[in-house]
Amino acid sequence: MRAFLAKLIGRSIFIALALLLIPLAIQNRQSVTLHYDLLAWLNDTPGNAIVLPLFVLLLLAATLGFLAGWLSSALSHFRRDSARKLTAWRDTRSAAAAEKKKPPVLTHLPDEPVMLEPSDKS
Repeated sequence: MRAFLAKLIGRSIFIALALLLIPLAIQNRQSVTLHYDLLAWLNDTPGNAIVLPLFVLLLLAATLGFLAGWLSSALSHFRRDSARKLTAWRDTRSAAAAEKKKPPVLTHLPDEPVMLEPSDKS
């Protein structure tokens, strides 16, 4: 049910933004200049600039906003998932140590020493 509501809300927001951005794009076809070098623009000297229609600039800004939101969401999900896995790993190690009546050793090293077989390469 929760996944259905998330999809429904996401699609509703997408449709609302599309209904807002499409008429905005149709009405704003005039060209605008996007300056790369703000100091050159302030001094009225020719600098690095690009001329493009306003609707392209608006759509690029919306796309960058969607990508930034998606990246932020993915990173927070990754952090939560990593923390959950680390907690489960620590609980497992602590439970195993409690069974052996030893204090837990929370490292990634094996519990028992491992002997390496000598290689027969001569």
